[in-house]
Amino acid sequence: VNRLIEEFSNDLQRLTLSEDRLTVEHVKQQYVSVEGWDKYRMLRKLLEVEQPELAIVFTNTKHQTRRVCERLQQDGWNALQIHGDLLQRQRDRVMQDFRESKIHVLVATDLMGRGIDVDGISHIINYDLPGDVELYVHRIGRTARMGAVGVAISLVTPEEGSELTEIEKLINVQLEQKIVAEFRPSPPPPMEQARREAEQQADAARKAAPPERSNEPVFEDDTFAKAHELPPKTLGSKFKAPQRRKMKKLKRR
Repeated sequence: VNRLIEEFSNDLQRLTLSEDRLTVEHVKQQYVSVEGWDKYRMLRKLLEVEQPELAIVFTNTKHQTRRVCERLQQDGWNALQIHGDLLQRQRDRVMQDFRESKIHVLVATDLMGRGIDVDGISHIINYDLPGDVELYVHRIGRTARMGAVGVAISLVTPEEGSELTEIEKLINVQLEQKIVAEFRPSPPPPMEQARREAEQQADAARKAAPPERSNEPVFEDDTFAKAHELPPKTLGSKFKAPQRRKMKKLKRR
């Protein structure tokens, strides 16, 4: 939508009427560096270490929301999910349980996160960095309500370094890196290991290969090239020119 507006608008001005405000002094913003395959293990360890009173875990897709919530429930965490596929009565019931602290972890998408206005949320965990950097401000605005202090922790993979930089540029704050001493990274899965080895072999092959050379001759000037240049192909080279008819001269009588 934004792309279409910018394409068909002149002298565009953008007004933001959102009530979300980034109160930096009331939100402790941190990030943890983690590989993609270790994200869930890091989330589980953060919940064990932080022991949040109420926490929202933000994901980017409904599928990821369901997957993370189901794994938390299997591991014994009191967690529920909220996303666009739930019926309205189901969403209302989930939000009521969250407000009454019957559940302590809510896994949500950004779409449903807009309707979450609950006091007492102590932690926001960005399981996925948002695709739009402005959504980061909206997410962490769910905590630090009514003058309370909140914690916002983002899980960042090595490939998401540029997204983290864009967030820091937007909020004009450099996020503090959180070191989770109790966490031990796991080795990459077989498919990831095979992909990395293939990339390393391809890089080594590119470095070992001789530089590519052009087959075109190089001349100091174009005299020789012009002399040996083939004439351009035309229809005349394919078809013979018609012979002129010999007209007999009429003798004047």
